[in-house]
Amino acid sequence: MFSSAQQSADRFRAAQFAHLRHLAIFALVVESGSFTLAAQRIGLGKSGVSRLITELEDFVGAKLLNRSTRSLSLTDAGQLMFADCAQLIEAAVNAIDKLDPDLPLAGTLSIAATTAHGHYVLPPIISEFSERHPDLNIKLTLSDSFVDLVDFGIDLAIRVGSPGPSLQYISRRIDSFQYRLFAQNDLLIRFPDVVVPQDLEGLPWLLSSLGPAPTDWTFTQNGRRFPVSIRGPVTVNHLMTRLEMARNGLGVIGIPDFVVSKALADGLSEVLPEYAIEPRVPIYAVYPSARFLSPKVSEFLDCLLKASREKKIGQLI
Repeated sequence: MFSSAQQSADRFRAAQFAHLRHLAIFALVVESGSFTLAAQRIGLGKSGVSRLITELEDFVGAKLLNRSTRSLSLTDAGQLMFADCAQLIEAAVNAIDKLDPDLPLAGTLSIAATTAHGHYVLPPIISEFSERHPDLNIKLTLSDSFVDLVDFGIDLAIRVGSPGPSLQYISRRIDSFQYRLFAQNDLLIRFPDVVVPQDLEGLPWLLSSLGPAPTDWTFTQNGRRFPVSIRGPVTVNHLMTRLEMARNGLGVIGIPDFVVSKALADGLSEVLPEYAIEPRVPIYAVYPSARFLSPKVSEFLDCLLKASREKKIGQLI
């Protein structure tokens, strides 16, 4: 009778060793949800990843993935294999981390963010992160539309209000903000009787075309809610453009609280600061995989959460 050690050794035949890479890439494809994203994450061409999956299917004698032009799904055999493959990769990553936990980050970290968040919130966070990891290149893409992580090769996206329509990605709430109202002084002189939220309905507004209901606002004070419906004359999808229009006295503007310093520097005055605007707007980090989260993405997530905690502590002081 073979000992347990002999039985274990007998299982590690040359053919299995030759396909360890195939198993790892199979697990990565499943976690990523696409051949394209898996290829980008490991630096292979999409055709190379597809070839390795086909070779693995030929070796095990079973189809592992149902492929279509827009989606992937596991076959019954693929589901059985994936559970073990995921454990294999996790064990390998843990083994390497234990040997060299201080391995410097390198390569490229691609981040997507909304224009305002990327302009006003991210610069100090990215600067600190880049100083700590000088061998890492950071690529920041700013857009007020949802940027698909696969199509644009994005490692992590920061999205405001909603994590977006891509259900195959992981989303994590990292922060939130509250809107505040500002206007140019000459405009407020023209409308001097703004003392309660309902008075705002008679003012011209600079509206955002983003969000589900840009003309419906809810104010709160001492537990009471005050819904208000407002009107234009101008609707713009870019915050900085609306700020410039507000500076020229064209209308009242609602801005995220992280842009308040910019509004004050532009000479705008806050409108009805004694009222809060609800609800708070969530901010999400969206990334392809939780199980195989790369160290560079994991550390940048930690930086985002640290900045959020420090901001909240600062608000309490």
